[in-house]
Amino acid sequence: MKFWLLSFFLTVLGINYTYAQEVNLKEWVSHKIDSLQNSHIDTIEYYHQYCAGCFIRKTSTTKKHNICEADGYTQIENIIIYQQRGKFYSLAFNCNYPLVERRLSEIKSFAYFLSIVPILNKRDSIITATENAYKNRSIVMNDTNKFLFGGGDDGIFEEAYLVVKELKQSVKMELDQKTDKVWRSYFWIDKQTKLLTMLESETASKD
Repeated sequence: MKFWLLSFFLTVLGINYTYAQEVNLKEWVSHKIDSLQNSHIDTIEYYHQYCAGCFIRKTSTTKKHNICEADGYTQIENIIIYQQRGKFYSLAFNCNYPLVERRLSEIKSFAYFLSIVPILNKRDSIITATENAYKNRSIVMNDTNKFLFGGGDDGIFEEAYLVVKELKQSVKMELDQKTDKVWRSYFWIDKQTKLLTMLESETASKD
């Protein structure tokens, strides 16, 4: 089963600076999730944080988070979280560093993600209806509904994907959406913000 929710495509992921290998990140994540599901693990989250059109200075702090450049994006976090036999684990990966697996003490984002799925489903219906109405010219784009057509191309983005058996849902936000007044007028924004904040905290490096 391919992980069709992944909306981004990174063509080359360098394993290290000296001996770079070509690895397709989207395919690698899809393969890893397939592998987990084949092992009867059916509760999985994927958290992705990246920056488009910007540069983050590499310091002793940022190095811990495996920040690197790939296909025009600054990769900040790529982490799969899964539950197995009641315990939680994470698989962190990025350019230039090997896969790191560790046990997580407490994960609340799974339950919260599941609880807001109905809200996210309603979000998707509204966005689809708005896009169709615009294509059919029954509405015009204005300063309010233009936000439903997506954010900008540059900035810091966060994505989260949930797979629980056959259920799949996703969240994608630009950093500015968390505080922008127009964006926050949509009923799903604060829910998404809370989820991404939880994931960022739960997956933070303890090194």
